[in-house]
Amino acid sequence: AAANLGEILQGEAATDKGQPRKHLVRLLDGRVNAFLSDRYRNVSNDALFAIVLEEAATLGAEVWDLQLTDTHFHVHLLHPELRVKVNHLMREDAPGHGWARGITEDVHNAAVTITNSETGHGKTEGRIASWRDVCSNYCIIEKGIAQVHLGGRLEEGEYVYSEETHALNDKLVASKVRDVIRTAFDATRFRKLIDALSATTGRTIQDVLPVEVVDAAIRSFGIPAERKDAILEAFLGAGLGRNQYALAQAVTWQASPANKAGVAEDATKASLEEAGGQVLSLTEAAWTKFLQAARTPKDEAEVAPRQHVRVAR
Repeated sequence: AAANLGEILQGEAATDKGQPRKHLVRLLDGRVNAFLSDRYRNVSNDALFAIVLEEAATLGAEVWDLQLTDTHFHVHLLHPELRVKVNHLMREDAPGHGWARGITEDVHNAAVTITNSETGHGKTEGRIASWRDVCSNYCIIEKGIAQVHLGGRLEEGEYVYSEETHALNDKLVASKVRDVIRTAFDATRFRKLIDALSATTGRTIQDVLPVEVVDAAIRSFGIPAERKDAILEAFLGAGLGRNQYALAQAVTWQASPANKAGVAEDATKASLEEAGGQVLSLTEAAWTKFLQAARTPKDEAEVAPRQHVRVAR
């Protein structure tokens, strides 16, 4: 490891112009926890958290989840009063909900996730989301900010950004974070978002096989292939019909804290929550194209092995 590090440092010793390369070394409790570019501009976790708490208090939101590791910081905000029901456009005789029987309403709360890394392991990001009350599914609908931690490289003979400029940029990042939170908890906008989710319950998979739909979602949205069987089981057993909404919920269910068989890694959970949001964000035209891409040609389908899936009852 030491030899590898030495080789990396030697390769990073000079710029393309032959000038000595500068780096930022971050220390924590007397040990190095990050070796960064000289362009790296840190966004402080504590300053970011202060902004999030201030906006949450102003808007009536609550901290639903908070995590801080050596490399990442993220906070989920949830608005307990901003709740809107999804209207299911399915047959009245559709089977009951497989994950929480007896639930008669499908209510979502407005939510937002703010993430950061002080060590170069990610961007400062704000993601608008929804939280599904019936099964604690958290679905990232859209990204509102993705701020890379880069400033001007300090090289001889080139311009550099002043501290005043950096301070203005920090204020801009803070303002963007505030705007994302305020947008997430705008009541009118959230109701429109839920109306869009309601529309997805009426978009069926048509004549496409459920396993083909799940395979297509894995290919299209970067879902870990090992989650295929679990997603397919949830898709078939949820009682939500075989539609766009049900597919998204089957994906995000893999990351739900209510799912004891779900994933434990935070990065994988976040990717599943985002993938579910990507499924929900497909327009009617995009959903049609997705189904077209999912269909297995008949000659291939005839020789494809039959898949047996256990459905939760």
